[in-house]
Amino acid sequence: DVKINLLKTTIYLKIYLEANVELKANAIKQGANAVLGYNMNLTTTSFGSKNYVIVSVTGTAVETA
Repeated sequence: DVKINLLKTTIYLKIYLEANVELKANAIKQGANAVLGYNMNLTTTSFGSKNYVIVSVTGTAVETA
């Protein structure tokens, strides 16, 4: 169904954008102005009747000249 696929795409986009904001905010808090080796993993899982998305974002915060 097109509506369901659009909803899933919208949810994943929101999760992706929020994870990027969190990564950048944490890098800035550490005094960095760049992130190297950026990697994001999204995994879906179910517990009972509820579906969840598990997000893992990694990268190395660095300060460039």
